[in-house]
Amino acid sequence: VEIVSDAIKNAKTNIALNKLDNIDVVCAKAEEQIIKWKNDNLQIDAIFVDPPRKGLDRTMIETIHQMDIKKVVYISCDVATLARDLKQFIELGYEIKTVQPVDMFPQTLHVECIVTLSLRH
Repeated sequence: VEIVSDAIKNAKTNIALNKLDNIDVVCAKAEEQIIKWKNDNLQIDAIFVDPPRKGLDRTMIETIHQMDIKKVVYISCDVATLARDLKQFIELGYEIKTVQPVDMFPQTLHVECIVTLSLRH
């Protein structure tokens, strides 16, 4: 799910070039699309989220949990909002499996961080 239509076009091109048949891309706001999927009873095993600096909103996190999505890969450009969101995921029964910082901008304070979470049952 991506709000930028050009990014959707690029994704579709890459999907075709790589002959992938298990990926769907949707041009929409993620927080609206995930609620639509929930209402459609779509079963999702894993989700990748890469929110803007403001992080995920509470509704998005709660909907991911309500949909019983077992694996979340969270890509963050702001460790403060990442920490806030991870706290919410943990309160809902997720556990952090891995944390990988990525220094994409050497000699600056900016660090991307990739975290994998699993839903405990």
